Amino acid sequence: MNILTRIGLWIGCLLLAVGLFSVLFIRLFSPGGEVMLIFRITMMFALPVWFLYLPLIVSLRNAEDNRIWTILISGTLIGPLALTVWCLILQLLGGNTRDIRQGDPLAPSTAACMIFASVVGFLATSIYGISLKVIYRLCAVE
Repeated sequence: MNILTRIGLWIGCLLLAVGLFSVLFIRLFSPGGEVMLIFRITMMFALPVWFLYLPLIVSLRNAEDNRIWTILISGTLIGPLALTVWCLILQLLGGNTRDIRQGDPLAPSTAACMIFASVVGFLATSIYGISLKVIYRLCAVE
């Protein structure tokens, strides 16, 4: 697989993971809510993290051996770490600690947002790792 194929696969996995998360979020927390609203908000946070994870996607060509665990663990942790760094930067720029920690009164707490980021990262990297394994095995058979 070349680099552009892996990048395309990665963006497809992200879109699928955000779609799954949006549907699950609506079903669990807001029955009757609008899925597209949750999808747009989640993509607004997930797409920059997607770019942060892109160098790892380019460097790891397949999901064989221990690489699958590297992909899965780093993908699960990069979202909450990015949120933490973002909060620290806001605080260093003079933001109010209480406002940063509590966030928008209508949104979930910062801890809940970090859990949600972990879930989206886990879904995206799981789908990506499984897809890489399947594609790699299919190419090896031919």
